[in-house]
Amino acid sequence: METGRQFIMSASRRCFRGLIFAIYAMLLAGVDARGGDTTPALDPDRGVVLPSALADGFFKQHRANVILQVDEWQITPDELSLVDGALATALKEERIGQGLPALPHYYRQYLPGRLRQSRIVFVNGFVQTESEMFPDREIPADRWRHQLVVAYGGGCGFWYGVYIVDESRFLVLDHKNANGRRIICNGPK
Repeated sequence: METGRQFIMSASRRCFRGLIFAIYAMLLAGVDARGGDTTPALDPDRGVVLPSALADGFFKQHRANVILQVDEWQITPDELSLVDGALATALKEERIGQGLPALPHYYRQYLPGRLRQSRIVFVNGFVQTESEMFPDREIPADRWRHQLVVAYGGGCGFWYGVYIVDESRFLVLDHKNANGRRIICNGPK
């Protein structure tokens, strides 16, 4: 027969084992300890911060909807981490790139800018670099790290979004959609 202390120790071990089992089961089911689903992290080697001036042409094309401005402020690693977390979630929720390579494999270009007084990060994403798409053209493999990649068409293999740093959210760019898209695909080929 167990004493009171032995009974408490035995119950504590069973409770601890049950807690470990529950956490393990949640991880296997794709749920984190806070109750949300886990989203794969974006590959940090496939992201680069570029100067804001490279997006000036893009900013001017979209002035009718949103007034984005060139502004060279320093994006910190912590801010970039927040952008990537929100981006991974937005890409998954909006089902960007279904049928394309898995989420972590997107290339991303980050460019600082302004929306009125708010700091923004323009995010340009694509599934392949120019050198991968056109291997016979002798395009340097790292060109995407220095020049803005612009595509006309390409479906959701190419997309963009605008993250408002001061509000910790992506700007809704498509008001026609019932849910309001935060990530916009370049459209059909």
